Amino acid sequence: MAKVQIYELTGLRGLAALFILINHIVLLYPALRSSHFFPYFSWFGFMGMDLFFILSGFVIFYNYADKILCDKKKGIFEFLAARFARLYPLYFVFIIFYFILNFIKSDNIEFLSTNIVTLPTFLTGMQSWVYGFIGDIPIVHSQGNANISWSVSTEFALYLFFIPLVLFLGKLKKISIKNSVIILFSLMLINILWRYYCLLENCPISNYFNYIFGEHNFKPSEWLTFQSPFARIWQFLSGCVIAQLFMLNNCKQDKKQYKFLAVFSLIILILCVVFNNQFIFLDHNKAYISSILLTFIVLSVVFSPNKFLKSKIMILAGEISYSTYLLHIILIDLLHYLGYYSMSYIINLPLFLIYTYLIAYYVYKFYEKPARDKLREFLITK
Repeated sequence: MAKVQIYELTGLRGLAALFILINHIVLLYPALRSSHFFPYFSWFGFMGMDLFFILSGFVIFYNYADKILCDKKKGIFEFLAARFARLYPLYFVFIIFYFILNFIKSDNIEFLSTNIVTLPTFLTGMQSWVYGFIGDIPIVHSQGNANISWSVSTEFALYLFFIPLVLFLGKLKKISIKNSVIILFSLMLINILWRYYCLLENCPISNYFNYIFGEHNFKPSEWLTFQSPFARIWQFLSGCVIAQLFMLNNCKQDKKQYKFLAVFSLIILILCVVFNNQFIFLDHNKAYISSILLTFIVLSVVFSPNKFLKSKIMILAGEISYSTYLLHIILIDLLHYLGYYSMSYIINLPLFLIYTYLIAYYVYKFYEKPARDKLREFLITK
């Protein structure tokens, strides 16, 4: 039976990319880091990345779990081929572009030598898998602004984890809706405990990393709670469980009662952003608060149709979201070079968004999508 296409999720992916763009405005205007607006920008960064990984878990499980269970060998190969073709062509060009750009614009010998040493790690997509340094430069932060590719690297790790997960679930008895709900809430609780534990002042894991590598500005807690696969696996799994719930409900997207949950979660999320740390929450709680609320929103959107998210403009934004995510950082570097950041915010910010989406659209249309389709066809037919 053909899978139901949930266009709202494509629209949500477009929103996630927009949140990242808003967060990275501080890179275009560094002075914002010292302003009272900076905490608000950081919220958008948390929300954008959390949303990406929840959606990733849903899409992967929904589209590939049954295929792997029906024919293990063929299903696994087609899954890996499809995901490699989806991400790697644009990723490869992005990494090589920044590697060359860094050599052209930088005269820091330590930085350039680090780029050479870590290039194979980036090309194989493994830079976020380990916490380590080359000299004083974190591996995951080398290659200049190409360090935003940590999320793609983490995504690759989660794909590898997904295969044994599905095979394990295939050996279990049929999972009920009740058990799926319990698992979903358990994952949220584990997410909270993991981030709280890693951010403790005397966290044993952080202390061990500091003992091995020494203390740096890039703290183990940041890697453990943000960039690493350990930080994102809970959101990815939450997306998988939501997909399982949707499939157990016979893929029916007509339960309007979920709209209340979506509206409630959205209101709390907006309040958290507007009032930031004026709630009773600790500063670092914003990371898992956004994750939990966005999980509820994704759950609600999956079961309840949303006209805005499946509008043509939002679907287009979702389709070009990967190009938008990788290419906007190149545009920021270019605008810095041209002195663009010295102009008025009122003129700059709309133009930045327009330039980003126009470039992303044409790259998606003439490179990302054709390269993905041809590579996938080549791999699967071979």
